[in-house]
Amino acid sequence: MFSELRRRAEQIVQEEGAELDGKSEADIAALVHELRVHQIQLEMQNEELRRSQAELEESRRQYANLYDFAPAGYFIFDRNGIILNANLTASSMLRIERAYLILKPFDLFVSHEDKAVCFQHRRRMFSGESNGESCELKLIRRDRSELFVHIQSRPVLNPDGGVMQCRSSVIDITDRKRAEDRQRYLMDRLEAKNKELARFSDTIRHDFGNAILSIDGFSKELTETAEAVHRLIGGLSIEPEGKKEELRTLLKEDILSSIHFIQTGIQQMNTMLTGLGRLSSVGRIPIHITSLNMNKLIQEIAGSMKHQFEREGILFHADPLPDCLGDAGQVTLIFTNLLTNAVKYKDSRRPCRIHIRGEKEGGKSVYCVEDNGVGIRAEDQERIFDAFFRIRHSDDVKGDGLGLSIVSKIVELHHGEVRVESEVGKGSRFIVKLPHPPE
Repeated sequence: MFSELRRRAEQIVQEEGAELDGKSEADIAALVHELRVHQIQLEMQNEELRRSQAELEESRRQYANLYDFAPAGYFIFDRNGIILNANLTASSMLRIERAYLILKPFDLFVSHEDKAVCFQHRRRMFSGESNGESCELKLIRRDRSELFVHIQSRPVLNPDGGVMQCRSSVIDITDRKRAEDRQRYLMDRLEAKNKELARFSDTIRHDFGNAILSIDGFSKELTETAEAVHRLIGGLSIEPEGKKEELRTLLKEDILSSIHFIQTGIQQMNTMLTGLGRLSSVGRIPIHITSLNMNKLIQEIAGSMKHQFEREGILFHADPLPDCLGDAGQVTLIFTNLLTNAVKYKDSRRPCRIHIRGEKEGGKSVYCVEDNGVGIRAEDQERIFDAFFRIRHSDDVKGDGLGLSIVSKIVELHHGEVRVESEVGKGSRFIVKLPHPPE
């Protein structure tokens, strides 16, 4: 090829040389100058072309690196699932040399249980009905280890509009899958433990309930017998007379008083067993999550407590509140318990004020139930949400010590948070965080 170009160039020079005959020296000098200028232009153009070629080569190298070392694996398939091309990440995922992958069926690496899923994915891509498809597959590497991947595919069209190839990006989701499996395992164990705890709670309530019922029945019989004996002694003549009074005092002040303490204890145990049933039922009742209008919900709670507020002289106020996601019945129970607690532990030295406010904070709706009651000691705040725990000096306040424990459990089931801030003599603030509805 080069010899032919040289022959043609020499022929042109000879023809141009013939044309130079008869030209003056000035014309020839001008022509030489023009040729020199053209030569320099050509050299500059060649240099520019070489620089452009080098830039294109560098750009190609960079794009090749981006393709080969991308965090996702890339495959190009034909309609039969044959691998036409793959990047280094893809071969690394499968722990196999890239050269071995090319022109191999992708199905070689798909687990038996997912082959049908892979086939349907490819069929939809080459049917021309979809601009993109995704699926999750379990792959088997060459060393027989498992690899879970998410595949996103798009068709490559020929000039006629038909699908000639499929380009797929593959992301390793093995860690996510294992985490999901671990979570399912833990959730199954938690559910089993909850059922076991529920059965235990039911057994305790049943067996203790029967025992308490027996004790209550016999204590009542013992009371009736002691009273009958007390009356009988009153009609007897016992010498000396002091012994008679001593017997009557023993029956009335010691035996009957002890029976009264027994019956008080029975009532307390019944209250605890009933509360235990309430607490265990919280996690067993299915919850139905919906978007809740908290302004309406708090108004309904306040309406149901209106007579109690009036009787106790409670000054109640609620600011406009953000909505939240939750089960209507259980969220109602949260705020009913918090308001009931605020009423129970009001400070008798001043009018009781209860204020509810709220705001949106990130993806949560945050509510604050604030009162000016007696407050909670710092050492009690750490245990305030424990079952059956009651703050000090609350013996004159009726309750089973489970209200806040139930609040805590419901909030936890809603993936929320609850905490208390309090100062003795000034009051308490209970802060509840619940999921906010999507915008």
